[in-house]
Amino acid sequence: MKKIVLVLLIMMSPIWAQFSIYGGLQSMSASGDYIQEGESVIGLSVGAAYGINDKLVVGAGISERGFSDTATWTIDGVIIDLEEEHSWTAITVWCAYTLYSTDRISLWVGPIYAALTSQDTEVTDVNSGSSVTADRDFDGGDLALMLGISTPVGESMAIHIGYQYGISTMEQTLLVENNEFSLNQLFVNMSYGF
Repeated sequence: MKKIVLVLLIMMSPIWAQFSIYGGLQSMSASGDYIQEGESVIGLSVGAAYGINDKLVVGAGISERGFSDTATWTIDGVIIDLEEEHSWTAITVWCAYTLYSTDRISLWVGPIYAALTSQDTEVTDVNSGSSVTADRDFDGGDLALMLGISTPVGESMAIHIGYQYGISTMEQTLLVENNEFSLNQLFVNMSYGF
């Protein structure tokens, strides 16, 4: 078994030269009819990337999607002000194509698809301070377009700053009208190449 693993590692050594891992923070938000006064929440992302050639990179990882918002409900004549925070765990696959590149900076664009696997929601009554938390399995997806810049930091590291604009819409599961929204993110990642 050790010999098989060693042979596979030797055969894959050219691939490892184009392989990198990344991690970072993202400021997550949403836009759309459902959002009244949306605010950003902070999330994390980690993953791995592989350079197909000088222009094209593909990757996969685990990240979060989410937003916070306020809502006003009137139930039996009583006005209730709520704060909502929604977050999803996502398995992402993406691809980035370099549009412009120099030794110090590159500009890239590409699609990203997030398979949303679970949802956590916390709703707080602003007046009483009481809150309800719910989590559930989620079966949905989020398609976005990424635009970003990258710059090397030393020999094997780079910083990536980008924006993801949601091009697919989701629906809030509450029974309200105008409940569609899309998820957007500003992110900063650090990568290390092997």
